[in-house]
Amino acid sequence: WHHHGRNSRSIRNREILDMADRLIIFWDGESEDTLSVIRDAKCQGKDCQVLSYVEGTLKDTYPFILRILP
Repeated sequence: WHHHGRNSRSIRNREILDMADRLIIFWDGESEDTLSVIRDAKCQGKDCQVLSYVEGTLKDTYPFILRILP
């Protein structure tokens, strides 16, 4: 945070995405940072599973997300 300030999260997310072969992403349906990672993973063709926490259960939301992302 001391070196990159507000960009720290974006840089961290990009580094994680670049190193990963497969991603399991937990998303609350609201976080813009997480949505950005999902979009970038899709653009890079990464194997990605997105799970959301809905009413006490985990739900696979990736098929839905693929339909709504540009």
